[in-house]
Amino acid sequence: MENQNSNSHNTMYLIAAILNWVTLGGTFLLNIQNPVAAIIAVIIMACWTVPMTIRIHKNQRDMTRKHTALGVCTLLFINIISGILILVADAQVKKEA
Repeated sequence: MENQNSNSHNTMYLIAAILNWVTLGGTFLLNIQNPVAAIIAVIIMACWTVPMTIRIHKNQRDMTRKHTALGVCTLLFINIISGILILVADAQVKKEA
């Protein structure tokens, strides 16, 4: 049972990270008509998306601590679905402890 919870936890974090990278790429594609604006938008968005997504990758294997703040910040600043996935994975850690 614990291995199954660990696998679902890792899967949710991985999906959240992939969605964050897709969101960053989608920002560029949505603004492709004006390449200068697209590059500026991606650079600004990358300032918080890249560090938070790297933190998601690092926290994927850490099931000893809760990462609620990371889930809420992802929910507010990057992608709603990614934030919800992190919060759901975080709730599974709570049930195990």
